[in-house]
Amino acid sequence: MRATTAITGRVSARWVSALKDVNVDELRDIAADASSDERLRRLFALLDDDRSALMAASAAIRQDELALVLQNRRLREFASLLERVEQIMASAGALDRDTRDATTRRRRDLLEQAANAANAHAALRRMTSANDEVVRALRAAGNAVLLALRSQSTARAPLLPLIDDVERKRRLALSKLT
Repeated sequence: MRATTAITGRVSARWVSALKDVNVDELRDIAADASSDERLRRLFALLDDDRSALMAASAAIRQDELALVLQNRRLREFASLLERVEQIMASAGALDRDTRDATTRRRRDLLEQAANAANAHAALRRMTSANDEVVRALRAAGNAVLLALRSQSTARAPLLPLIDDVERKRRLALSKLT
């Protein structure tokens, strides 16, 4: 159970930190006056840095998801083995009441820990999904900036709505944690 708590706590802290590090105010300031190629390049660099940080957080979350899946599987296997040992001891007449109560209690504890691991895994899946939404919004904003850089037109598409979308999805992702 401590391992499950440690994994989810570590991942939650890393993920929240990466989401909070998305500097929407600076992105908004630059996007509001993205009149020069230099400012567009700066905006793209910031968007790309934020996207990279969130993708790294997603990779860490996915690794910990796998650890929780494996932990859940092992806990269920141990519970099953303990049940089988109990059955063998009972059939051999070597299972007294105290031993049976102890093995039943331990099996129940193992199954409870497996359920906790499954719940933690589900929470990590929600984090990954929310994180992926923010990454997609950052990528879309970055693509719009690249398009504006490549465009020779003086009438560039407004970038603020894309930054607002990043902020909306970032706030939604943070709200899913609480």
